[in-house]
Amino acid sequence: MRFLGTVLTEVNWYIEQFLISFTLFGASADRCIQNIYRQLRQETGTPKKYPGVLASLLMLDKLSIEDIKASITELMAGGVDTVKKNC
Repeated sequence: MRFLGTVLTEVNWYIEQFLISFTLFGASADRCIQNIYRQLRQETGTPKKYPGVLASLLMLDKLSIEDIKASITELMAGGVDTVKKNC
């Protein structure tokens, strides 16, 4: 029974770390979106170079900001997961 308690404690720790990471990813994605959106609003005329994927998605206005934020969060989490598996 002691073994099961130890396993559950460890699983709870991993779940907690996962939730903390997702919260941080979401906050980071939100900050990036806000910064780029602010830059786009300040620019006048057409951009001289390709503004990037995030700026393009915001300019097209076909996805909600929440959908874009969710996609960024998933990509960031997937990138971390991929790096961890290869180490």
